[in-house]
Amino acid sequence: MRKLCFPLLLILLVSCGTQVNYLGTTYPSTKNVDVFVDQASVKKPFDVIGKGYIKRNIGPEVSVETIQRKAVEKAKINGANAVVIEDYYLVDKTSSITKQIDSSWNLTHTANINPAVTSGFSILFIRYKE
Repeated sequence: MRKLCFPLLLILLVSCGTQVNYLGTTYPSTKNVDVFVDQASVKKPFDVIGKGYIKRNIGPEVSVETIQRKAVEKAKINGANAVVIEDYYLVDKTSSITKQIDSSWNLTHTANINPAVTSGFSILFIRYKE
């Protein structure tokens, strides 16, 4: 029974971590993958061959180093020469709070608040034109 419990526990722990899912075209695997944080930094001509989507299961917040490592692993498997990992923030610009200060004078104060709704990473897998 103990021999069966350890592999099941290992599978459970691995499945609960963060994954980078790939959507795109697959080429023969590569060994070296460049990492960029902006498309403008890529100096060679390239084609975008796929996109990466981070799937976070249960557990603590994932580190940027882990995201980079998993994106590079996925790039090697799918034949990308480089990955572009950009961060993004989506902000709700429609939120506002209106507070009535003095009812006898009809004074009101409106404050606009812009909380970040969500943030994340956009991952592009690229292949150099050769």
